[in-house]
Amino acid sequence: MFKAMDKNRNNSLDPIEFKYAMRDYGVRISDLEVTAIVKYFDKNRDGKISFDEFLRAVRGDLNDRWLNLVHLAYAKLDKNKDGTVNIGDLL
Repeated sequence: MFKAMDKNRNNSLDPIEFKYAMRDYGVRISDLEVTAIVKYFDKNRDGKISFDEFLRAVRGDLNDRWLNLVHLAYAKLDKNKDGTVNIGDLL
């Protein structure tokens, strides 16, 4: 769904892409509403909705159980315990 909405393929939705994507799905919103929606979902304040911001908007935040599982998986992947997972950790 996000790929179809992201017409310029930059992995984010600018306000114009978002407005026309909503129109494609039958939702008519004003420019003022587009601005408010993008501002609400745009957590890093770059004026666009990134894929991650979109997912959080659609799915919501992870509950504590899933968040703990993500942390456990990350800790397992981070073999040298430096706080990052790089190609060396995966080999």
